[in-house]
Amino acid sequence: MNTEVQNKNYISPWYQFLNMGISSSVFIFALFYAIQNDVVTDQKPEFYPITPQKISEFGGNPGIVKVGLSIKDFPEFDFNKNIFIFAGQVSFEFDPSLISLETLGKFYFEKGEILYLSPPTTKLIQGKLFVKYDIRVKFTTNLNYEYFPLDNHKVYLVFSNLSLSPNEVIFESSYNRFIVSDKIIISGWISPNRTVKSGYSLSALDKADSTKTIYTPILMFALEYQRMTLRNAFTIFLPLLLLFYITTFCFSLDPEKYFRAIISLNAASISSLLAYRFVIENMSPKVGYFMLSDYVFFLFLVSVCLTFVLSSIFMFFDEWYKRIICSFLHLVVMAGIIYLFFFWMI
Repeated sequence: MNTEVQNKNYISPWYQFLNMGISSSVFIFALFYAIQNDVVTDQKPEFYPITPQKISEFGGNPGIVKVGLSIKDFPEFDFNKNIFIFAGQVSFEFDPSLISLETLGKFYFEKGEILYLSPPTTKLIQGKLFVKYDIRVKFTTNLNYEYFPLDNHKVYLVFSNLSLSPNEVIFESSYNRFIVSDKIIISGWISPNRTVKSGYSLSALDKADSTKTIYTPILMFALEYQRMTLRNAFTIFLPLLLLFYITTFCFSLDPEKYFRAIISLNAASISSLLAYRFVIENMSPKVGYFMLSDYVFFLFLVSVCLTFVLSSIFMFFDEWYKRIICSFLHLVVMAGIIYLFFFWMI
């Protein structure tokens, strides 16, 4: 009786539960660590700050136009599709003797489309003309999804006017003039910060001739967004983890009694993993590069396939060999998760 127990060729379920508990703890800790790692990889639009030296290079005596942007609502706000629509107001405060309202009204937003623009409402305040437009704009921004579904983002909105140059007008704004309604709620996201910077962009028509470069005054508005939930991460990652646990649990089945069940369970896990790939694709942004979700998926795909191979080769080996193999597989997964969440995400 004792000899049979010592030479059994399957692992105790309690040993499996111990490995699962350690792996799950590492995985959950890594998720919470990664989501608190405030890393934004979105590319900034082309932007050059205006300095006194640059103003002298442009020549002339540019007038100052104070610009305000008030966002009242986001009728559409979709990070995965990179589609944003805001409704709000644009305002100007300027000296009407330096620039005409008609020219100033030719403003636009880069990578944006003005869906609605009201007639201007004007008011004279201490010799300055104050103008307000009600506006609705659809736009896109430069989003990087490399760390999806644990990514944070910055939404850039670039205000410009091609009818003006920096030697004529400089756009100015401030934190107090960039207003986002407190009533706006983006599910799953918080916006801890907003910024606005004044500068210019350039368009080189002939790289060999700098005199053919066009300079345009711009304002770069930026909204920072951070994920406040792990819902997407758990939805994508937990099924992968469970399928891995199912395959490793085959080491706790007696191969002499459950040979077919072990093979079927391993094959079904691989099939389920491949089928679940389509679910992940539907939840993910459509990009041409690998994201964090892809690397985690391939980590578990390799681990599940490796489990299937090793469980087939060492099916009738003693318990201690299977314990070593099972622990090794869990270590592979934990090492991969630690590398991706602690070192790759920088």
